Amino acid sequence: MKTKHVPLILKYRFIGVFLFLLISCKKDEEKTSIKIPIISTNKVDIITQNKAMVIGEIIDNGGEAVFATGVYWGTNQNPSFNEGIVQMVITDDIFIIRIHDLEPNTTYYVQAYASNSKGKGLGEVLSFTTLEALSDVEGNTYPTVLIGSQEWMAENLRTTKYADGYDIEYPGDDNFAWSNNTDGAYAWFANNITYKDFYGALYNWYAIDNTRGLCPVGWHVPDYEEWIELHNYLLEEFEALLVDYERSNHSIYDVLGNALKSCRQIGSPLGSECNVVDHPRWFPDHLNYGLDLFGFAALPGGGRHQSGGFREHLEIGYIGGWWSSIASIKIQRHWVGADNIISQNKASGWSVRCVRNTDE
Repeated sequence: MKTKHVPLILKYRFIGVFLFLLISCKKDEEKTSIKIPIISTNKVDIITQNKAMVIGEIIDNGGEAVFATGVYWGTNQNPSFNEGIVQMVITDDIFIIRIHDLEPNTTYYVQAYASNSKGKGLGEVLSFTTLEALSDVEGNTYPTVLIGSQEWMAENLRTTKYADGYDIEYPGDDNFAWSNNTDGAYAWFANNITYKDFYGALYNWYAIDNTRGLCPVGWHVPDYEEWIELHNYLLEEFEALLVDYERSNHSIYDVLGNALKSCRQIGSPLGSECNVVDHPRWFPDHLNYGLDLFGFAALPGGGRHQSGGFREHLEIGYIGGWWSSIASIKIQRHWVGADNIISQNKASGWSVRCVRNTDE
C-alpha cells in the first residue's frame, strides 16, 4: 500500500495557519489583560467668579498608555452627560485642566476621565461653587480667587474710604503733607486718578494700621504668615507645574513670582490677550514675563516714596509692592522672587490686596 505524502506547500500552509492562530490567541490574551484606567478626580482649586482648576490623577493606566485625559463639568450632578474638556497640562500621572466661562455664585460638578483602547475610566464626582464679586464701602467691585483655604482679592484695593465710610486723607501733590501724615493716607500713582481702575491706590502704613479698617468688612490686610502660607501652598501643591515653566538661571521661587504676575505685558511672548500696550500691563521682559497660573494677576502699581515723590525705580509698570501687616511684598520686573519681603518706612506708599477673614 502506497503512503500518501502531503505536498510541501500544504505543510507550510498548515504551519502558517497554526502560527497565525497562536499569534491571534496571544493578542487576544493581551487585549483581555488590558483594563479600563482607574482615575481620581483629586480636587478643584484656584476658584474664581468664572474659572476653576480641576486636578485629576491616573491611578492605574490599565496596562496600556492612556491616549486622552480630560474632565466633564456642568451644573448637572451627573457631569459625564456633558461634553468633556481635554487636558491642558499633564505632568507624569497628574493632569490639570482649567475651566472657563463659569457663572458667579453657581454650583458646578466635575468628573475627571482617562481613556485607553479598552475604554474610558471615570473619577469621582466633585462639586464646587464659584465665588461672588467683592464690593467695598464705596461700591468698587473686585474679582477674588480661592487658593487652597485662602480667598484673595484678584485686583488691588482702590477705596478712598475706610470700612466705616470715613474718608481717607488724600495729600495729592503736597509731598510734605504725604511724608508727615500719621493718620492714614492714599495716593494715585503720580497723582493721576486715571490709574485708579487699572492699578488701585497706594496707601501708607497708617492707613493699613487704622482701627477704622481699610479692607471691606469681613476682610483684612494679610499678615506676614498669610503671605508665606500662599507662597508655601503653591510651591507644595504645584511644584511639578512650576517646574514645567522653569527658565534658565531661574529658581523655582522666581518662577512662582512669574506665576503670580498678570500675563499682561508689552511684547509678552504668550501673545494673544497677554501681549498688550494699554494699561494695566508690565514693561517688556523676555524672561520674567507673567504667567498668571493661579488667577492672582499681580500688576505693577508702582509706589510712592516716603518723601512724597514718585521716583523712577517706583514706576508703574516696573514694580508691584503690597503691604502686609508688618512689611511689604515686592514683585519687580527684573526680580520676581515671591519671597521678597522687605520692611518699609511707614510713610511709603504701596498697593493692598485684602484676604477674607477665616471665620467668615
